[in-house]
Amino acid sequence: MNKKVGIVTLYHDNYNCGAVLQALALQKAVEKLGFEGDVIDYERKTVDLLAKKINYAQKILNKLKRIKTKGDVIDLFMLVLKKDYAHRYVKDIALRKEAYLEFITKNLSISKGYNFTTISLANNFYDCFICGSDQIWRPSSFDANYYLDFADENKVRVSYAASLGVSSLSQEQKAYMGPLIQKLDAVSVRESSTVSMIQEITTKEVISCIDPTLLFDVGFWRSFIKSNKLTSKDKYIFSYIIGENNKNREVVKEISRRTGLPIVAMPGISRILPYDFMYADENIVVAAPDDFLTLIENAEYIVTDSFHACVFSILFKKRFFVLERFAKNTEDSMNSRIYDLLKLFKLKDRLIDKNTDLSKIDYEKSIIPDYVGWEKQKAESWIYLDKSLKLHPKSELAIKHKMPKGYIIKSKDEQVVNNSSSGGVFYHLAKWVIMNDGVVFGAVIDNQGLIKHSAATTMDALEPMMSSKYVQSEMGNCFKEALDYLKQGIPVLFSGTPCQVRGFYNFIGDRSKYDKLYLIDFVCHGVPSPKVWKLYLDEVLKGSKVYRISFRDKTFGWNKFSLRITRENKKTHLKNKERDAFILGFLNNLYLRPSCYKCKVKGIERRSDVTLADAWHITEIDPTIKDDDKGISTVFIHTDEGEELLHQIEDEVHIHQIDAEKLLEMNQNAILCPIIPKNRTDFFKHISNQSGNQKIEKIIQKNLNISKISKIKKTIKKVIR
Repeated sequence: MNKKVGIVTLYHDNYNCGAVLQALALQKAVEKLGFEGDVIDYERKTVDLLAKKINYAQKILNKLKRIKTKGDVIDLFMLVLKKDYAHRYVKDIALRKEAYLEFITKNLSISKGYNFTTISLANNFYDCFICGSDQIWRPSSFDANYYLDFADENKVRVSYAASLGVSSLSQEQKAYMGPLIQKLDAVSVRESSTVSMIQEITTKEVISCIDPTLLFDVGFWRSFIKSNKLTSKDKYIFSYIIGENNKNREVVKEISRRTGLPIVAMPGISRILPYDFMYADENIVVAAPDDFLTLIENAEYIVTDSFHACVFSILFKKRFFVLERFAKNTEDSMNSRIYDLLKLFKLKDRLIDKNTDLSKIDYEKSIIPDYVGWEKQKAESWIYLDKSLKLHPKSELAIKHKMPKGYIIKSKDEQVVNNSSSGGVFYHLAKWVIMNDGVVFGAVIDNQGLIKHSAATTMDALEPMMSSKYVQSEMGNCFKEALDYLKQGIPVLFSGTPCQVRGFYNFIGDRSKYDKLYLIDFVCHGVPSPKVWKLYLDEVLKGSKVYRISFRDKTFGWNKFSLRITRENKKTHLKNKERDAFILGFLNNLYLRPSCYKCKVKGIERRSDVTLADAWHITEIDPTIKDDDKGISTVFIHTDEGEELLHQIEDEVHIHQIDAEKLLEMNQNAILCPIIPKNRTDFFKHISNQSGNQKIEKIIQKNLNISKISKIKKTIKKVIR
């Protein structure tokens, strides 16, 4: 049964686009790693009505004390009118809440409701708790439950990209935060500028992780974009100003004057300000998070003081300007998160502050985000999340466990490389075992095109095991046969998908009894439906038998590998990965087995001794390594047995040791589960009801809904990276 994860974040009654989208992203990330995740509907400790009234009165007094200019008088006037405007737009606010709830119901998994006194009951339903992201640790709204203080000691407790929203902590704040953070099993914060602050108050290692919304590429977020227009304006400036600083709204008006574009604004719902309805050409009050994304996607410019509006402006590569919501020297300023975000993407020129001369801005300049730092931190954040969720309670060592050793390897024998999926590593490892009177278990293709596991004790029998098979093999009686060989003291190399190798590991019991066992798996994208493969193969064969099948033919090069199916009459089907329907459907996750979408064996920790993978884009890690488009292997070594095996083939291969974390950045399928497509169920209904003259190839193409070759290329590039 999958570990169930409860996510504690600023969710309850929070009709803020960023808050909802970061909660959605973290839940989807948890699921992508193979766990079940719920956003916990936690209502924080209630502030009584008298306290709220006192707070409102105090704000008016503070405004009175600071009156110096005409603008200050307007600010005070707006504050007094604020409640009146909230009542005036009560119907629209109610409709917006309905739109939010519809979006949440459709896209998020939400727990039952808890409050300050009942939250401990959540321990009955979850194995692990995550607090984060967003400003859950903001000192001015302290709640111990946002540090998972309610969670039992036998639960895994993790913070992910928790944000303080401040640039410093008082001694009093450090005193009550420190002991709570110390109880966590793994600690990460969102702002890199916060790491040193938290490190001062805990002995736990503190790292910086990116906001959950940045864990996913733009393609994920564009899937939420609406097709219908939300505004009457063809070209517009989208203004999303949450703070109460009316001077920021004046800046938006000035940018509108200089660009000649109208302002479309989405007023904040938690702070309904009269000024919001006075500066924009059009206000969209009834809007949900997907409307927010759509308005950003279709805008010419975005002007905002919102962290998450900046995030999506950057991901969508939109021209944007960010305004400081707070004065830099205020105690509760939340500007630091904006500064860190702009620094990450090297876009500091997008910040407008009181010293900015609006007349000197080049409004036509396109933004060019630097994605290098983001990609690196994204990979590190995925690794942190994966490690943390797989912790055992009270096991700090698990978060610091030894990383595998990483290598880039290529056979010195060009023929071996040509016959292999990548660099030919498996061939040399298996050859050594056979030459030492051992037996190798791996997948082969029979003359019906079915993939089966079998044993090889000769080099002739080994050859069919070379190269990838994009269908999972039938195991047959191989577990028992391999164990029988081991009991006779015969060396055994058992290779397979990660789940097959894990299954064999569990089958044999105590591995320490067998010192001549070598386990090899690979970085697995997932395995497609055998039914779809059979339908596709029958369509290609046209009644003939199989002569040979290669899922990774290199006729057009390694980087543009092809599916080659040669029939008994030697007629050949040959299409590269950008044209072959079966490969496209596989790489787009359309018909993977259901278990693959929540794979339990993804991750860094393996039962194998060696994990093989492709060394795609290796020149980005090490420019000295030449990619001749014939194939290079990535190899992760997990155990001493793996080291021993690799040592045996050193004279037959070119080998470079590379930092494993860098290699994992290029092989994120090692830890990430594929996302289940929304149309997967419809696809299988379609093939179940297909008429005799309807080709499976056409059904796949129709369900992929890919009409342009450029879009195909983009999808493939994303998957193989």
